[in-house]
Amino acid sequence: MKHLSAKLKFIIIDSAGVLLIILAGLTGWLPGPGGIPLLIAGLGLLSINHKWAKRWLMYVKNHGVKISDKLFNGSPTITIVIDVIGVIFLAIAVYLITEFTRNITKTAGVWLVIVALILLLGNRQRLKNFMKKR
Repeated sequence: MKHLSAKLKFIIIDSAGVLLIILAGLTGWLPGPGGIPLLIAGLGLLSINHKWAKRWLMYVKNHGVKISDKLFNGSPTITIVIDVIGVIFLAIAVYLITEFTRNITKTAGVWLVIVALILLLGNRQRLKNFMKKR
């Protein structure tokens, strides 16, 4: 019986890890962190049973910050573009939340608020500056 429950646990953990990695691929194109947190979570689950997943997890963790630094690198053109996109997303989100009552629309509005805040706080090192002042 122990062998069966261990095998079932193995299958459930691996299935959840693979599902999270698939979801990471589907949400990777989204602005903000996209699928990176889902990829890390999926690899974290898979690393319980597989050494290759642990190696990939370490690689993603070590290089994830570099991706963020490249995106929010301080270039004047990029910072302006990110600010404009963040404000546009915020405006669309407010419109969707106030005008529509369907759940999917509200969800999209809330998602856009989150993405806009991530873009606006990450850009120009605003969040780091805010945290330094505290």
